Amino acid sequence: MLAIRISPVKPLAVLELDALPFLLRGGSLPRSSSAQSCPLTAFEEERLLSRRLLSARCPGLRAVLVLWAVVAWGSVVGCRGVERRQWPFPKVEAHDDASVLAVFTRRGQLPRALYAELQMSFDSKAEAGVFDVVVVHESSGRLRMKAFRDGAFYSRDIFDLVLAGDRFEMILWKDEGPHKSTGSLDELSAVHPGFVTFALLRERFFLPGSLGELAEERVVRTKDGLSIESSGRSGVRVTWRLDPVTLGVQGADVRAAGTGRPSRIEFLSYREVEGRFLPERFELHDPDAGVLIEGRLKELELDFEIRDEDFELTPVESAGRVSPSWWPA
Repeated sequence: MLAIRISPVKPLAVLELDALPFLLRGGSLPRSSSAQSCPLTAFEEERLLSRRLLSARCPGLRAVLVLWAVVAWGSVVGCRGVERRQWPFPKVEAHDDASVLAVFTRRGQLPRALYAELQMSFDSKAEAGVFDVVVVHESSGRLRMKAFRDGAFYSRDIFDLVLAGDRFEMILWKDEGPHKSTGSLDELSAVHPGFVTFALLRERFFLPGSLGELAEERVVRTKDGLSIESSGRSGVRVTWRLDPVTLGVQGADVRAAGTGRPSRIEFLSYREVEGRFLPERFELHDPDAGVLIEGRLKELELDFEIRDEDFELTPVESAGRVSPSWWPA
């Protein structure tokens, strides 16, 4: 089935084959450059992950139909409107601080595992681009984010990031080739400051809630509204801004220990999945890093069977081509 998807993040027409099989393999499969269709495996059919793969994709299929995407974009760009805000939170009667914290904690209960597919745009003084991101998280705290961009005649890896405990592993693809780095979370800002807020919040970026059992949290009521101040691991401090009627999280100010201005996140729209409320559109502005990131949730799966290999970085020797650059001229 042929489907034309219009991104609400940037004016970009994305042409996809819904039947194109992708699965979560953590970098274990080679990239395919064939224009032939890829047969579904039993694992793919079971997982129903039919659009994206952490490592193996078939970019040739997009090249065959790229002109169709250009024509389609030209015909619909004038009809595209503003995406509607979704706010599925019910009204809450929580008159005291304890009730507010109880609702906040209950809504933030983490699933055993989370798989998400997003489209994101990245904008800084030096770089800008639009790419797809696959996120995998498990309840033990491990999180993996892998980004790539599919072009007409190529498929380009952008970065592959794994967070576990207070350590990170990362491969960042540049024009001259892939660069791998490891270290503590404090050292991540030296590799790329735009990733710091994701590293501080981790799963709470995709499901706002308590920073953990040891977190200190208190309700703050001012004339400007209602918020919860949290302090958690590694000295991170978060101010969650709440809608006073539904107690839905409207945004967050995130500050690492010893840093300057906080990063500011706006959760613009939500999606309710299995009783959980997950941000569907967001904006992140990090003034110290000079970074603006916008994102839209496309696919989501909760409580699936996760494997250790899902958190293994893509082998550098089997990574995608590194040119042309994903950064536009």
